Amino acid sequence: MLAETLAGLKIKPDGRYLDATGGGGGHSAAILDKLSETGRLLVIDRDDDALAVLRERFGADARVIVHKLNFGAIGTDATVAGVAPFDGILFDFGVSSRQIDNPERGFSFMQPGPLDMRMDRSQGDSAAAVVNEYGEAALIRILREYGEEPRAKRIVQALVQARPVTTTEQLRAVVETVADPRERIKTLARVFQALRIEVNGEMGEIDHALDAAYELLASDGRLVALSYHSLEDRRVKKFLRRMEGENRDRYLALPGAETQVRMKAVPRKAVQPGQSEIDTNPRARSARLRIAIKQV
Repeated sequence: MLAETLAGLKIKPDGRYLDATGGGGGHSAAILDKLSETGRLLVIDRDDDALAVLRERFGADARVIVHKLNFGAIGTDATVAGVAPFDGILFDFGVSSRQIDNPERGFSFMQPGPLDMRMDRSQGDSAAAVVNEYGEAALIRILREYGEEPRAKRIVQALVQARPVTTTEQLRAVVETVADPRERIKTLARVFQALRIEVNGEMGEIDHALDAAYELLASDGRLVALSYHSLEDRRVKKFLRRMEGENRDRYLALPGAETQVRMKAVPRKAVQPGQSEIDTNPRARSARLRIAIKQV
C-alpha cells in the first residue's frame, strides 16, 4: 500500500518526517524521493539487521538520520526530540518480510530455526523462554488475548507436557497434535503471532508510540499507521476515536458539553488494499491503513 501511504503523508518537500519502523527502507526511500535538499527524515528500528541495511542504504544521504530505537520509546528519546516537530509520522506495525523469511529469527512456523522471535536480539526473553518458563495460566492468557486462539488451554497443556520446546519445528509439532486439522495453518499462525507479541511487548509499545506521536507532530501534521491484524488495528482505531473526542461515557455527559478534537481521521474508515495488490503480495491481504491529521 505504498501509494496510499505516501498519499496519507502528503509529503512537503522541505518537511520533517519520522519513519518509526524502518525495516528494509522501502517506505523511507519513497519519502526521500519527495523531499528536497532541506527536507529531513529520521528512520528508526530496533532490529540490528534492519539497521545495517538502513545505514548502508541511506548513510550517505545528509537528509537522513538512522537511529536505533524501539518505536514505543519515541516520546522520551533525545534524537527524536532534536528533529521534532514532524510533518508526518509513519508506523508499519508487525513483523517484516525480512524477519519472517530469515529462519534464524524464529518468527515463522514454515521454516526450522531457534524459537527466538525477538525484534531486538540484544534484549529481553526469547519465545523459548516464554514457552518454557511461563506458568500455564499466563500462557493461556497470551494465546487467548494476543492470538484469539479458541484451543488455547489444550495447546498450552500440550506445550507444558512437551517442555523443553526450543525450536520452531518443536513448537509446530506440539501445536499440530491438538489443532483441528481443518484449522491447522490458522492455529499455527495464531500461536506464533501471540508469542511474538508477548516477546516484543507489541501492544503496549503501540499505545506508547501513538500517544507520543501526537505530541511530536506539528500542527496539521499527519499520522499514518499500517496494521496487519485486528489487535493492532483496534489499538489505532481506539486511539483515533479518543483523539477525535469520542467519550466512552458520552451518554452520561452533560448536555451541551464540548469535546476537543485533537486529531481527525481521513477517511473515517481504514483503507484496505486493492485486489491487484493482494494478487501481487498475498501478505497484504490483512493490511489496514489509517490516516489522521493533527488539529491542535
